[in-house]
Amino acid sequence: MYRYIESYVHNGRIGVLVELETSDDFTARTEEFAALARDLAIHIAAMDPIGISQVEMEPLQRAWPDARPVRQDALLLSQRFVRSDTLTVAQYIGQTERDLGSQITVRRFERWTCDES
Repeated sequence: MYRYIESYVHNGRIGVLVELETSDDFTARTEEFAALARDLAIHIAAMDPIGISQVEMEPLQRAWPDARPVRQDALLLSQRFVRSDTLTVAQYIGQTERDLGSQITVRRFERWTCDES
């Protein structure tokens, strides 16, 4: 497995790091993969997801059963992709996987914002 980190800063106020994993380093060197990584970082900056998928959130919900359930549209893979009205983020990743013939996984992301002053 090969891991790749993409960064994006929006107007000096929002910063994103996203870590992707793919089955080989050849895939990570393609223009299509670089575009996917950049698009995902931009999407995270714009849409502020709270997690990657429901699977990731299940342990937290078991630990706090009285907490409100996590809405699907707050999770990265379930969100409508910011650059398309018809695709979710998961569908966009799947499309790129098919085009490149390689599995691509979002491992983690972090989003920072500067306080308004």
